[in-house]
Amino acid sequence: MKSDSASSIKQNLQNIDLSINTEKLDIAPDEEVSYFGYFDVSFRIDKYGKAKRVRFLSEGGEVTRSMEIRLNQYLQNVLFRPLFRDGKPYTDAISVRYYIAI
Repeated sequence: MKSDSASSIKQNLQNIDLSINTEKLDIAPDEEVSYFGYFDVSFRIDKYGKAKRVRFLSEGGEVTRSMEIRLNQYLQNVLFRPLFRDGKPYTDAISVRYYIAI
């Protein structure tokens, strides 16, 4: 059973294009990007790579509630690389600053 779920997770990860680059966003490599603001977010990554216990710690700039909702939805849908320490899942909270640029 464990190998089935592990192979399923591996297959799902292979089907997701996680690359974000300036070409996909139609931004010239030397173009300066303006940021509207940022969110400081804390969450845990479970053994399957899903964000759990997402908490918005602070924000800055001209961010809106709609931007917060979209970032929360993104974090709930994206797969992260699970953290392991000594072969066991490591689920301490991590904190990240996400800059919002449109």
